[in-house]
Parts: sequence; C-alpha cells; structure tokens
Amino acid sequence: KVRGIFAVARDITEQQQLEQQLGEQQNYNRSLIEASVDALMTVDPDGVITDVNEQTARLSGYNRKQLVGSPFVEYYTDPERARAGVRQTFEQGAVTNYELVLRSKNGRKTPVSFNAAVFRDAQGAVQGILAAARDITQQKQIEQELREQQTYTRGLIESNIDALMTTDPLGIITDVNRQMCQMSGYSREDLIGTPFKRCFTDPQRAENAIRQVLAEDRVTNYELTMRSRTGQETVVSYNATTFRSGDGRLKGVFAAARDITEQKRLEEELRQTQNYTRGLIEASVDALVTVDPSFRVTDVNEQTVRLTGYSREELIGSPFPDYFTAPDEATAGVRQTLAEGFVTNYVLVLRSKTGAETQVSFNASVFKDTEGNVRGIFAAARDITEQKRLEEELRQAQN
Repeated sequence: KVRGIFAVARDITEQQQLEQQLGEQQNYNRSLIEASVDALMTVDPDGVITDVNEQTARLSGYNRKQLVGSPFVEYYTDPERARAGVRQTFEQGAVTNYELVLRSKNGRKTPVSFNAAVFRDAQGAVQGILAAARDITQQKQIEQELREQQTYTRGLIESNIDALMTTDPLGIITDVNRQMCQMSGYSREDLIGTPFKRCFTDPQRAENAIRQVLAEDRVTNYELTMRSRTGQETVVSYNATTFRSGDGRLKGVFAAARDITEQKRLEEELRQTQNYTRGLIEASVDALVTVDPSFRVTDVNEQTVRLTGYSREELIGSPFPDYFTAPDEATAGVRQTLAEGFVTNYVLVLRSKTGAETQVSFNASVFKDTEGNVRGIFAAARDITEQKRLEEELRQAQN
C-alpha cells in the first residue's frame, strides 16, 4: 500500500539564471539578425536552409515557414553557381563578394553579394554556414553608369585630334591617347611609366612646364618640340591643368599637345608677307596712310612722317582731316572713297608741323576684311608741288 512519497528538492537557482541568460542572449542575437539590412540565413551541410531573417523573406517573397527546410539553391537564377558557392564555403571556411542573382516569388531578379562562413558546435564540428546576401542592385547600376561614363570619356579622349596624356606629380606618364602614340611613334605600353620630358628635344624645358602647372594649376600655349621614335620633330602647343581626387588631393597633370607645325609655317609666311608689304610701303616715294571709317589714321609710312613733320606715334589714332588746310575737303574725300570705293587725283593742301604747305594728289581705295566688311581706306598722297610749278610755267610759256 502507498504510504507516501519520497521527494528530492534540488536547488536550480543557477540553472534558472543560466536559462535566463541564454534566453536573453538568444533574443539579443535574434534582434541583431533581424536588424540586419542584409538577407541572413543558415544552411546545413546538405544545402538545406535551417533559418532566415525577415529581410530574406522580404527579398525572396516567401515566408519563413516556406524557406526553412527548402534547398538553398532553388532561389537563384543559376542553381549550379549557388551550389558551388555553398561548397566553396564549406571547403575554404568562408567566401566573400560571391555574386549571385536571387529570383523572388514574383519573378523579380535581384543581384546579391553572397558572403558566408561556416559555424561549428562546441566540439568544433561544422554544423552549417551562416550566409549574408546583400542587395547590390544600386551598386550594379552605379557600376554600369561608371562603365558607360568611362567608355564615353575614353571615346572623347581617343577622338581628340590633340595628343593627350596624364602624368603623376613627378612627371611620369600614367595614360595617353592614340594620337600621342602616333605623334611619338611609341605604343601606349612603351609610354606609360616613362618620364614625360623624355618625349621632347628640350627635357629641361618640358620639366619646367610640369613645374609651372603644379605651381599655377595650369599652363597655356607653352611651346615644346616633340621628338618621335624615328627622330622626327614636331612643334606643339602644350596646354595643361592639374586634376585632383574627391578630397582635394593632387593626383597629377592632364596635358594636351597640339601639333602647330602648320600654324608656325603660316605664321612665318605671314611675317614674310608683312615684311614684304611693309618694304613696299616704306619704299614708296608717296605718303601712304590708312584711315578707318571714323576718319582716324591707323597706319603711315616713313614718307608721311617726313611730309607732315609728325612722328608715327603722333599720327596713328589722330584725325586724318586735321593735317590739311581744308579739313572739310579732306573729310569729303574720305567719304567719297568709302561711298564709291575709290577716288583719284583729289587735290588737297597738306600743312606740316612747321606750317609748311604742300599740294598733294590724294588717291585712295577701300580695303575689306575676309568677310567683305569695309575696314577703312588706303590712301596715297603724292607731292605735286613741282608738278604744279611746271604746269604754271607751261601756262605762262603758252600765254
């Protein structure tokens, strides 16, 4: 017959405290998992999902019950690549930045960066892997935009008719375009990593150009002579500016070298033509002068200086009619030239600085710019004093 019970009362205060701590730790860990912006999940060695956070549910479109116990690889567009990622994690202990494309329940595809590591039990045996799948849609869009921008920028650089190059602050070439290769005769690989100054006939002047850019942030129309691999020399106009990183640190120099060989040839031809023209003007026995539409003197020859007694500096910019005894007639002569295009044998009396008067035959025509606009008149004033004296003597003799 039952006479009673035999009871043991074991003190479980410590056990209760450990259980309490364990519960708090589990809640804390769960909060960390759920607070993550990444999709977190655990996968066992068979590739089956054993746990997920809410972000995984949102990203995949499946609830936690549907996900737990299902194969991990089912949720990716490339199951074999997903399986390889899991296998690699178990073999190597971890995997980082392994790209996959997750397919959600409604078919939406999301590129994710898969990062995972194995976790073990207390005895050190591998229990599974903890994986994080970060949505990198925006990152991929930025990368695509960056690639497009780089392609566009490279296209601009390569299509430029100037030789373009970048150097570091020490003057070492870091990049070049195709035109630079053609002009120098060296390949891109040959040029990158070499001193910028090596490409020019005067290395010291080239080095000074780099120093000037670094000191002043830019340099314009700095003439250098480039020597190609074959020894051919090309005069170039060097224009450069510094470029910096986002935080303002100096990264190097961006330079353009424009071939100005033809320009220099044309400049030389222009100088020769100007010298020739000036020689013709100065050799003339007539006083030659140019006048703008506002009746101001713009140029004179030495004969005009001798005839008027005024220096070239005094004459240029002064009113043309002021040098004649009848300014109104001089003005009328200029107007007639501008209106009709020319005037011939227009007699005026020129008064010099000393007061001496000289009869001149005024002959003029308009001159125009390349667009056909009238820029002024070109006039010749021939001293006809002797001619007038001879005419007077002839009349007297005839009388």
